[in-house]
Amino acid sequence: MEMAGTFAAIFSAASQAVVHMIWKSAGDKLVIRALIGVIAMVVMAPFVFFVKLPTIDLWGWIAISVMLHLIYQLVLIEAYKALDFSVAYPLARGIAPIATALLGVALLGDRLNLFEMFGIIGVSAGLATISFGARPHRNGLIAAIAAGLLTTAYSLVDAQGIRLAEHAITFIAWFFVLDGIGILVISTVKRGKVLPQLMKAEGLRAIAGGGISIIGYSGALIALRLIAVGAATALRETSVVFAALLARIFLNEKIPTQRLAGIAMIVSGSVLIALKY
Repeated sequence: MEMAGTFAAIFSAASQAVVHMIWKSAGDKLVIRALIGVIAMVVMAPFVFFVKLPTIDLWGWIAISVMLHLIYQLVLIEAYKALDFSVAYPLARGIAPIATALLGVALLGDRLNLFEMFGIIGVSAGLATISFGARPHRNGLIAAIAAGLLTTAYSLVDAQGIRLAEHAITFIAWFFVLDGIGILVISTVKRGKVLPQLMKAEGLRAIAGGGISIIGYSGALIALRLIAVGAATALRETSVVFAALLARIFLNEKIPTQRLAGIAMIVSGSVLIALKY
């Protein structure tokens, strides 16, 4: 089971990087995210008719998860507006292993072994290297770090929710349906009457993004169900490697050696944190 969880986390990391690259390359980032959410909602909606209704406790965890994800998406949009993908994405994702490990100590009574301590140092050094080398815009930097903290929050909530569900598909299906509804409402309020026209312009990319999103985050949720949340979160941060490759190949972003070194530190640190598990 642990091997399956590890594979699911790494597969999710690669899928996640693709979805975020599509998101970053869009003209209107809120609209493309809304479309991805709506497509995932439509695909997953039929499943809610074939699974048991969530328990009262599970409804609460699903609601909190959806709320955190929506806030995270809005914050990350601001980071993508201000920073290159190869800067914003590693910053946002790299915070999560540190925050998860530290919150585990503060809230859950976890103890850090030597590998984890060196891992946290490695991730921190990687973040500092990326920030110093890229000289990111202050608002973009704040948004990226906030997105990382929100990633930690929703990872902990999702882990609790997916484990509480009798069947994983119950949490997964209802999460995608409610997330799609939420982001559609937000985009309608913000874009108003021009929303349909904007959606039409972003349609093709959204279809690909929606399909990959379902596969990718379902993999993440399965990983959170099968292995420790710290391990799943750390392994998913290897997505920064895929993100760097995608940014170079498809977005023509130059990635200086210093930034590559920072990314390598984040990945190395994440792996060290995961070694405990």
